[in-house]
Amino acid sequence: MKTIAIHKVLSLLIFILIISGCGADKVASTYRVKPVAMGKTNQLVVVADQDIWDGPVGDSLRYYYSTAYPILPQPEPIFDLKHFTIEDLEGEILRRELRTYMVVADINDSDSPTTKMLIKDLGKEKTSNPKQSVVVGKNKWAEGQKFFYLFGNGEQQLSNNIINAFPTVSKKINEFDLVQVDANAYLGQENRVIQNKIKDRFSFDIKIPSNYVIALDTTDLMWIRQDDRVSVNNILIQRIPYTDKSQITKKGIKEIRNEFGKMFVTTSAKNVNTYMRINDVDLPMYTKPVTIDEKYALEARGIWEIVNDFMGGSFISYLILNESKNELIYLDGFIHAPGKKKRDYLQRLEHILLSTSF
Repeated sequence: MKTIAIHKVLSLLIFILIISGCGADKVASTYRVKPVAMGKTNQLVVVADQDIWDGPVGDSLRYYYSTAYPILPQPEPIFDLKHFTIEDLEGEILRRELRTYMVVADINDSDSPTTKMLIKDLGKEKTSNPKQSVVVGKNKWAEGQKFFYLFGNGEQQLSNNIINAFPTVSKKINEFDLVQVDANAYLGQENRVIQNKIKDRFSFDIKIPSNYVIALDTTDLMWIRQDDRVSVNNILIQRIPYTDKSQITKKGIKEIRNEFGKMFVTTSAKNVNTYMRINDVDLPMYTKPVTIDEKYALEARGIWEIVNDFMGGSFISYLILNESKNELIYLDGFIHAPGKKKRDYLQRLEHILLSTSF
């Protein structure tokens, strides 16, 4: 027992000597736990010198990363950009605890604080080939961070690299945000009762958030919704007999959606006939082929309106071919959130719909 006690005393003395020799601040820094990164989805922090941000390189960044999110009533960017210089980051520690960063530097400018940080982070070997599109890092200042380093020899090459890297970087940001999108959509819980009803009725699985309720339930159609003080989020599920390929077209998906809107969606406006329809005059409906759980599908995005009333919003639809049962499954998510931005709501609905598995 005495031997053990002596060892403990010696260990304590050695630790005190280390603190005395190295300095308390240095030891505290060594053992400091990294904070957890914070911030919203679709937010991108650009770290760049002020002249880079204000010049043609910054124009390229804004043109690509602030481009409009597809098909919303009022334009919203695909990413919310924030710009900080190195001095901004050093002046406020919370600015170093956000989730997603893009470090943009001209390697030719050796006096640039951003270039110095980039070279320190990546090493000279990686920065000696500035023609490569992008270098990805993580957890520089906090746990749960994603870093994208873009650089070039001169502003022209830097702009070119930004343009070339955009498809890769934007995809990786969206993938990185998926965990947070999922958490925001479900708040940790699912509605097992509705999920089981959908599986029994339509023979596929889909993850439904716990705060959704059934608004309409027929043999081949189910309408569920989540209503709070700022938005109404709707999901429509419909089974349609498959006859031929002409159904899986822009015209076909438009007919399905407008038929539902005319039959089931109305408002309290007096003395007029109100119903929902696609408004593809003010903003044309966009379609593209996709794959959902290895099944062919057609995706549609657009805006809806209420005829004879002042209501409208965004929608996203999927028409899925289930050849094994010779049927089509129509999934639709639409939002009513007057005066609110729609991008994040629509992104959550898209995430829910794409959880479908047969």
